[in-house]
Amino acid sequence: MMEQNRFIILTGDIRSGKTTALKEWLERHPNARGVVSPDINGRRHFVYYPQKELIEMQTTSKEKETIEVGRFLFSKSGFEEVNQRLITDADRLESEWLVIDEIGSLELKGKGLFPTLEYLLSQNHYKVIIVVRSKLLKQITDQFGLSMAKVIFKEELAAI
Repeated sequence: MMEQNRFIILTGDIRSGKTTALKEWLERHPNARGVVSPDINGRRHFVYYPQKELIEMQTTSKEKETIEVGRFLFSKSGFEEVNQRLITDADRLESEWLVIDEIGSLELKGKGLFPTLEYLLSQNHYKVIIVVRSKLLKQITDQFGLSMAKVIFKEELAAI
């Protein structure tokens, strides 16, 4: 059974400030590793912490290998790079926390950041903060066995 506070789910509605709160939290926790997904100039990007390195997430080009979700195109190579880096950082165990913004409809279909989530769920020694939109919370917790995870809102993040 999953340890109660090993996974923390930061939840809220779309555009409610989850990513902004997580970025601020990461600034105060320089040993944490992970990825946030802000909207920059109208497109989603990955920002990998602590380096704050920008990695393409949302793309406009169908010339590359993409993952299509509704009207959005996402860079398959961007997701592959982030998955590889998250798993590598988790294996190095250089940080107390690993952060993933966000787990959603792609992961429910076994795509996106699913490989990282699957890996972390199979291990027992990582503390993880994941972002999940409130409308997907029950589906995510049921499908991935996260019913024992601590669920918080952005106002509670500072206490972690």
